[in-house]
Amino acid sequence: MEVKNFRTQNKRMLVLKKPLITEKATTSAMSSNPVYVFEVPAFANKVMIRESFVERFGKKPLKINIVNLPARRVSVRGNFGIKSGKKKALIFLAPGQTIDLV
Repeated sequence: MEVKNFRTQNKRMLVLKKPLITEKATTSAMSSNPVYVFEVPAFANKVMIRESFVERFGKKPLKINIVNLPARRVSVRGNFGIKSGKKKALIFLAPGQTIDLV
């Protein structure tokens, strides 16, 4: 009998926060080598992202790249603030494979 830890299983399901749908991401997803971009939490690593992707979409990615976007200082009408940073995962699939994000 396999015992599953609820905390780690719940964390794995929450790894892929949301897909980042931009013009650049959409054109790369429609190309011959599809690339999908997801926002992920700061604690996520490539292994966790791969497991979550396979569990959710049922397809194994070829490779995964991670991009950390730093926080930026912004000013709006003279008031300064901080725009929080993000962590993005670029997930490459095999040619001909697609997933439905809608």
